[in-house]
Amino acid sequence: MSQIDYDVLAKKIQEIADWRYLPSDVIGRKVGVTARSLQRYMFQMRERGMLPAPSKMKPETYKNYLKLKNYMATHPGKLNLTEMVESIIGCYTSGSNMDSYRNAITQAKAEGLPLDFDRIEDVKRARIKPAGGAKWRSDGKIRFIDWEQVDPIHLDTFVALIKHTGGRHAA
Repeated sequence: MSQIDYDVLAKKIQEIADWRYLPSDVIGRKVGVTARSLQRYMFQMRERGMLPAPSKMKPETYKNYLKLKNYMATHPGKLNLTEMVESIIGCYTSGSNMDSYRNAITQAKAEGLPLDFDRIEDVKRARIKPAGGAKWRSDGKIRFIDWEQVDPIHLDTFVALIKHTGGRHAA
């Protein structure tokens, strides 16, 4: 490519919204260049000072940032990060999910992306313990109860289930 082609390509790339956070195959499809060639061209354009340095934020992290930003736009006031992520994902969050959103907040701060960081409260969730401090196993063995302690209705249901499944020793 000649110098003029690099100028045109640099303008096309910079016209794409959030291009610094997109993978090269997505940018390539929008510009009309293969991903492999685009990576080489972008490297050469960065050496010439036509494009800024690549962002350290990965596309997945940027998507999480956008989800947080959209959620915060529709919900005023202070927001608990755990409740916010659970609302975004739609279920109870695991530690890895929380870490990915915390990472998105940290990287957004480092990149200087607009987000009202003061509204986010990162309160750790209390661990859920069995009621009364009961343990699932008493002495390292599974607990069993006697047949006399079983409710008759549940016993009849259990026997019917065993008969239905064709248990070998069905009662």
